[in-house]
Amino acid sequence: MKLTIWVGMVLGLTLICLSVVGAAAGWPAPVSEGGSETVKSLLSADNVRSLLTQAPTIATGFPPFGTIMLVSIGASIAVLSGLIEDFARLVSRISSRALATPLVFSLGLLAHQLSDALILVYLPACAMIFSHHGRHPALGVLAGFAAFSGALYASFGPGLQDLVLLGITHQAAQAAGLEWAFNPLANWWFSAASAVALLFAGWVVTDRVLERTPRFRPAPPQTDEMNPNGLGLVAAAAAGAVVLAIYAGLSLGQAAPLADYRAHSLARHTPAFEAGAAFLTLLLMSMGLAYAVSARRWRSAEDVYQALTYGMERLAPFFLMAVFIGFLLAMIDLSRLGDAAVTALTLGLRESRADQVVLIAALTGTTAILDFIVFSASAKWALMAPTLIPAFAQAGLSPELVTASFRLGDSVANILNPLQPAAALAILNVRRWAPEISLGRFLACMALYAIAYSLVGGGLLALWIARGWAFGPFT
Repeated sequence: MKLTIWVGMVLGLTLICLSVVGAAAGWPAPVSEGGSETVKSLLSADNVRSLLTQAPTIATGFPPFGTIMLVSIGASIAVLSGLIEDFARLVSRISSRALATPLVFSLGLLAHQLSDALILVYLPACAMIFSHHGRHPALGVLAGFAAFSGALYASFGPGLQDLVLLGITHQAAQAAGLEWAFNPLANWWFSAASAVALLFAGWVVTDRVLERTPRFRPAPPQTDEMNPNGLGLVAAAAAGAVVLAIYAGLSLGQAAPLADYRAHSLARHTPAFEAGAAFLTLLLMSMGLAYAVSARRWRSAEDVYQALTYGMERLAPFFLMAVFIGFLLAMIDLSRLGDAAVTALTLGLRESRADQVVLIAALTGTTAILDFIVFSASAKWALMAPTLIPAFAQAGLSPELVTASFRLGDSVANILNPLQPAAALAILNVRRWAPEISLGRFLACMALYAIAYSLVGGGLLALWIARGWAFGPFT
């Protein structure tokens, strides 16, 4: 977190310097209406006044602020109730040894689509599943971390990542005057295909490469885990079904409150998509509460309060990061440096005449490098999207394609960055079961997954571009 603060300060000072130089040099920053504008100095009287008088609004202006806060609170209740851990215990009971790796991978895809907070119980659950089948628990943690943090763009269905990142894409497209309706399914087909392909890639790395090394030799099966609470799981499933039924009822039908039948095609369901974060929170909260009460884990409102407090504590680093990003975005907007960057990048793309695959490869690689500077995918995309979406549109690259490329680069670099909070947690879990594994060995294992995921993801992205396939429905 300290590094994030220093990076934010450096970026802020860099923006101030660039704005002063750009204003003095008269860098062009044309507005969307076609007017002639130049970069504005952040030290000018107008910009200083705006930053100071609008500070409270700017501090909470980070686009995904409300979405992440809301869903993480719901996820905290699901985690603290014991629902997620008991679900993993049930999976270990019904799965076979040969299918432990793909099951762990699939659970990782589900967990990272719901909330980053789920990693707190997901990694220990991965160790438990592998241990139950007589496999090295540390290997389960490695496979789980690779799935949870290294395949963020892959999913079998839309989730929080789609809502947040494609929401930022929508805002950037609107600001640039592009006709692109908000569509959280815009990457679904590509993400689903990637999920299947990465599952097999991770399966090969885990079972055929890492498990054959002496460091991860099989251990005797552990069979003394607690039995899953069947009543609690049934109650959670019933509560989830009720919430999903309510969501469907409010979203479908001629008079549905979350449907706008004055619009056309997918735009009719924009209110339902925008309500996704609220219903995802309700889903997690209802399932967690139903499980906790049925399983007699919670007996008073104090237990619920403690879970909510836990959620707020986990979000403290995000709040601080969101304030920094909010001010950086405001500084870019007030200085018009973003418009200047769009102009320069657009001209560069026109003059380069580079192949689309080359442009996308450059974007993916740049995003991967930036992951070591700005850890949060939503923070990076909030900074990059206003520049990249309109600039790449001039080269014939759609917003959904650019977003998919960004997500690929961001995902594969996550597991190689030891400064990531999730990576630190993964290292602690690995060393619990294998104290001899150093940071270097941990990163070496992660590099195998990163290489495999990069080759598979990059190949799929090139195939999608070459074949001209849609990245999702209604695109």
